[in-house]
Amino acid sequence: MKTINTVFENNKKALISYVMVGDGGFEASLDYARFLIDSGIDLLELGMPFSDPAADGETILNAGLRALKAKTTFKDVIRFAETIHAETDMPMVVMTYLNPIYQFGFEKACELLSKAGVQGVIIPDLPHEESAEFKRIADRYEMNIIPLIALTTSENRVKEIVKESKGFIYLVAVKGITGTQRPDLKEVTFMTDKIKKYTQTPVVAGFGIRSREDINDFNQVVDGVVIASRFIDLRESGRLAEIKNIINI
Repeated sequence: MKTINTVFENNKKALISYVMVGDGGFEASLDYARFLIDSGIDLLELGMPFSDPAADGETILNAGLRALKAKTTFKDVIRFAETIHAETDMPMVVMTYLNPIYQFGFEKACELLSKAGVQGVIIPDLPHEESAEFKRIADRYEMNIIPLIALTTSENRVKEIVKESKGFIYLVAVKGITGTQRPDLKEVTFMTDKIKKYTQTPVVAGFGIRSREDINDFNQVVDGVVIASRFIDLRESGRLAEIKNIINI
């Protein structure tokens, strides 16, 4: 079975992509996930729709609204992961906000997600200082809590956040929300160097990465990248071939 750790073996640069579960309906989003996997991504991030997604730009916000309109629930995210896990050995993480996973129950969520083949959880609005309880539960189910670090995070806080990091570290590569401006390579390099002073956990850059040129540029300094908004935009305009080209070139 592939794990998050094997994705980064032998200095491989990981290409991670994202699907909002329920965007266009459960089956349509499942078909999109299968398309991304068949096109050659290395790790799949499953989005749980939420009504107040503070970190998301317009593209992912709208994808979440479409998924909420389709009445997507946390149980659907688990069923989605189960389906992918039964078909492939693709490593998966879930991106959710605190409220949905809190309402569902930390323990129940970690147990069922783990059984469904999910190996990590990203919770943008769970501060490091308040994450101890959830981490204790997650550890029981070998669930990686993927920390997010901003370009503005202080060095002392970086040191604390990455001290017990597992899976990978998600570097928010822009000072803003998803899918807006292109990240600045110098700023990403500066923060990546700061992170790597304190951990050997792989660093992945996301937010604003849109092209094969971006992938090549940022892979010079990080261990992988996430492309989400750009691929959703291309999917919405029926340009799936362009997604495949960006993944495969």
